[in-house]
Amino acid sequence: VVESRAKNPGGFRLPPKVPGQKELLTRAYELLGNRTQRKLKPSAELELANLIGVVPENRYAAQRYKAAIELQLRKEFRVRNGTLLATPLSRTKYMDMITMPESERDINRSFSMLQALRREGDVAASTRAQLENLIGIVPRDAHEARRASNALKRLVRERCRTERYPPTMPETDAELTTAYMLISQYAREGTAGRRNTELEELLGALPRTENVACYWKKFIGMHIRKNKRSALVNSRKAMAELIRQQRRERREAREAAVQAAEALEPFASNYLSASRMRLLVILAVAAASCATGITIRGPSTNLKVLP
Repeated sequence: VVESRAKNPGGFRLPPKVPGQKELLTRAYELLGNRTQRKLKPSAELELANLIGVVPENRYAAQRYKAAIELQLRKEFRVRNGTLLATPLSRTKYMDMITMPESERDINRSFSMLQALRREGDVAASTRAQLENLIGIVPRDAHEARRASNALKRLVRERCRTERYPPTMPETDAELTTAYMLISQYAREGTAGRRNTELEELLGALPRTENVACYWKKFIGMHIRKNKRSALVNSRKAMAELIRQQRRERREAREAAVQAAEALEPFASNYLSASRMRLLVILAVAAASCATGITIRGPSTNLKVLP
């Protein structure tokens, strides 16, 4: 029994030589299956070497080759109505080939037709013609219909991501308000009337559908609210800075008044009596700080000056 650690150590890789016919590839698949269980006879080893160009050194290598050949069988040889089909296209190739419908209604119709093709394996000729007209290709069977459906689904998701935001955003608040008004009208009515050109100049493009216009409307509204919050924060910061500046000026005026009073005190004490000196100091302090409206305290003063 092959152990679980041998299932996919490092990924499945094809052997050096891969048969081009389904019968030979199936025979190589059978021999590799036998090698995963036990050693092969010399004749079987020779046959396997002729088919894939190498004899696996152990059962783990045989298991990897076997899994890779199984995937190759599923991919290369698919039969419908007795006819061998070509290799199916990958999802990325389908993404390059599919033409995206513009309207949501056409996209939903395309998905419905692909689902019917996946379920039934074949559809009517008229349905095939409509599908080709919508997405540009017609899958040949249910397997390709599944890949085409997945590719179309991925393209729709990518377009939704790219269309969620407008190409450009207005810079001024007035332009943002105008764009919000016009995009709201577009989301309601499917057009901005005569102002479609103005809307296209503001946002860089017109929305593809009303749903896209709703996305853009929400995004522009978010920017308007963000600008209002920023303006409010800036005004509060400016007011706080103004208050701090006023307090700083008052503190400096108070310190200057106290210093003037202290500088005047020793000079006046030599010529004036204590009462006259105190009165002179008070008058000097009051004259220096009459506009501050604060209480000035010093060694010789204790006065509250009103503005």
